[in-house]
Amino acid sequence: MKIAALDLGSNTFICLICEVENNRITTIYEDVIEFVRLAEGMQKTDPKQITADAFSRAELAFQKFQVLIEKHKPQHILGMGTSATRDAANKDHLIALGKKYGIPIEAIPGHAEAAITNQGALSNRESAELLNKKIMVVDIGGGSTEFILSLGGPSEAEIVKAQSYDIGCVRIKEKFHLAQPVEDSTFLEAQDFISDKLTDFKMQNLQAASDIHEILAVAGTPTTLAMAQLKTTDVTKVEGFQLSEQDLNNWLIKTKRAKIHELVDWGVPAGRADVILVGIITLLLVLKKFNKMSLTVSTRGVRHGIALLVYNRHK
Repeated sequence: MKIAALDLGSNTFICLICEVENNRITTIYEDVIEFVRLAEGMQKTDPKQITADAFSRAELAFQKFQVLIEKHKPQHILGMGTSATRDAANKDHLIALGKKYGIPIEAIPGHAEAAITNQGALSNRESAELLNKKIMVVDIGGGSTEFILSLGGPSEAEIVKAQSYDIGCVRIKEKFHLAQPVEDSTFLEAQDFISDKLTDFKMQNLQAASDIHEILAVAGTPTTLAMAQLKTTDVTKVEGFQLSEQDLNNWLIKTKRAKIHELVDWGVPAGRADVILVGIITLLLVLKKFNKMSLTVSTRGVRHGIALLVYNRHK
């Protein structure tokens, strides 16, 4: 079954066109990212509204995705909006915009996003590899960050704990007015805010979060850091790469003092350069809170979970 699965995030829109057979993604035809920054400016409005500029960027992304969809002619298409779409009072306009380009859109409830993310992140792991292993998937988005603890596999039944916090990269950048290079005072405020959220997660789930075998980091921050560090865009080399605490500390020191153009020179995409520091802070705090020395980078995530969701709806 050929499926177009679109992850409509708060910072990026990603279009995955793939083949799914027997609940496994067997072939990837397209995996294209557009920096839309859907959540930009939403913190300044009450109720929260997607801005006209963000809608314009979203429409440009849909136009590009429509070309890919027409080329590959998938049997089923689904776009799912995450934190910004959930929060936006004017989300109906985004849904109408998707319909204009033949892309049906649903807003993912927070609890469902965790299950979809977990299934996507673990979609290329064999069952035997996951047996009796406690894995924490960390998905740092633009609007929110999800923490999903599972034991033994990707299904929803195997999720032990899942929580979402409003500590996405775009949201925190705007909340604390972070600009490159970052001032020490605003850096510390943002770091303390994120640390408090992670402490809350750990204390609420102290028993469940003990003895984690692996921390699996998905989405733009870890994959970007791995690509920049390895100096490659080859996802086969990025998949499974180990980012150590020392690696993240090195990136933190560099990024705090860097200007945007320097980050771009180091391999960070322009659409992520002004928010990646928040992701680095979060990953580093995750390692410290859960007493781990490294994390595993996954190039899979929400879009892969959406593809499997669509497959199971229509098989």
